[in-house]
Amino acid sequence: DERTLPQALSDAGYTTAICGKWHLGEFRAEYRPSQRGFQHQYGHMMGNLDYFTHLRDGKLDWYRDDKPLKEEGYTPRLIAKEASRLIRAQPADKPLFLYVPFNGIHSPYQVPESDAKPYANLPALRRTVAGMLAVVDEAIGQITAALEEKGMRNNTLIIFSSDNGGARAGKGTMNTPLRGGKGGIYEGGVRVAAFATWPGKIAAGATIDEPMHIVDWYPTLVKLTGAPTSGATAK
Repeated sequence: DERTLPQALSDAGYTTAICGKWHLGEFRAEYRPSQRGFQHQYGHMMGNLDYFTHLRDGKLDWYRDDKPLKEEGYTPRLIAKEASRLIRAQPADKPLFLYVPFNGIHSPYQVPESDAKPYANLPALRRTVAGMLAVVDEAIGQITAALEEKGMRNNTLIIFSSDNGGARAGKGTMNTPLRGGKGGIYEGGVRVAAFATWPGKIAAGATIDEPMHIVDWYPTLVKLTGAPTSGATAK
């Protein structure tokens, strides 16, 4: 019954696309991304899928436009490739809302050995997580490069945020100096790294101390884009 951000932005004339993790329901067609405002979908519906086989509990969890898709590759790199493709294909006269929820660095902790190798001095689990995060960093760089190539970078607001503190604090991740981690209500579980960059609009290096929550982005982006707050439901 809720009106989603891609529904609002679609009604405002935006191309809307998701590349990555949906995790908001899929067992009925009307719960899937293409019925909830996204004109393009690529990635997985649930969490904890294998990074290489794209299987979850023995079932393929990889889709394009809500239809099962079999392909090879390490999932964060596939997500970056598709996101970059969409940017390059975007018509110059139409705005784009691109949502890229990477499955890295979520469990299961898997990474190509070559990506973990630079962190050989770390304990095994930390080494794997560091390699996974490096791949995500590389992927974000590829998406930013696609924006530059397309001439869109200076007119694009980029928002980056984690959804929770690091899991298995002290072993797989480090939330120091905050206490706790994912799954807990201490600051190590709920206070995360985030930033926004928008050339000419947000001063480089600026910081804010006021607390905010991810849901604050909905009214903020609706206001910035002039999207309707109610009306037709995009499909």
